[in-house]
Amino acid sequence: MWHWNGTRITATRWAVSPQTTLPQFLSPDRKIWCSLTDLVAVRRVWCGIEG
Repeated sequence: MWHWNGTRITATRWAVSPQTTLPQFLSPDRKIWCSLTDLVAVRRVWCGIEG
């Protein structure tokens, strides 16, 4: 699993959690955004950077 640690994206151990996340998010500095789609036929993650 990858997560934003405030300065970069790093790898960590994964865990299963209930569906409590938003379908999109911004990094704390608002320079990286991601949008997640989790449908039966379509599972995608789109990320972008400022610039």
